[in-house]
This record gives sequence, C-alpha cells and structure tokens, in this order.
Amino acid sequence: MFLSDEQVAAWLQALTDKEFIEFFYKHLSARRIEGDGITEIDNRLALAEVTRLRDDCGGWRPWTVELLCPSPRPSADNAPIMWRGECCGFQTASWRRFATCPVCGSEVRDA
Repeated sequence: MFLSDEQVAAWLQALTDKEFIEFFYKHLSARRIEGDGITEIDNRLALAEVTRLRDDCGGWRPWTVELLCPSPRPSADNAPIMWRGECCGFQTASWRRFATCPVCGSEVRDA
C-alpha cells in the first residue's frame, strides 16, 4: 500500500493533539539526526510548542518553548494540553499531571 504525502498529512491532521504527541513519541522520537560525524553524542527528537503573546503596546513578547510530554497514564484522546511543569531546564506541557520528560525520561509533575 502506498500513501501520498497528502494522505499522510491528512491522517496526521485528523489526530487530536494527544494522539499526535503519542504517535510521535511511540514511532519517531528514537530517530537520530546525524550531526557532523560526532560519535560521542546522545540525541533524540522531542516535540515542543513555541508561543509568544502580545504585550500591552501591541508588540510581541519573547518566544517561549514548552516541551510536549507524553504520559503513561490513560486519558481520553481529546484530553486538552493543560498541565505545565519543568524538567531538564525546560518548561513542559502535557494532558496529564504526571507526564514523562522526553529528554531524560523522568516523571514530570505539574508546576
């Protein structure tokens, strides 16, 4: 079976935020980006949301980056991303209070 880029993109777009994050971490996070030949490196892929807000003068505040974290605990597929925390020096976000840090694998508790 062959799927076109458009079919894959449509399928991914139809996933809820939670389903998309779970799919990514289950199937893609172990993928390694090959650097410039450095062999002594530990790397992995992680999803992040990058946001900025308007300030009182109509300009933009600085960008913030939150790692999107999966959770091993069951939740509805349409659970909103509403829990914030911090791990490995990064802000984190998840649909569960107890999530897994995509950097170190430890449990992230809400902030």
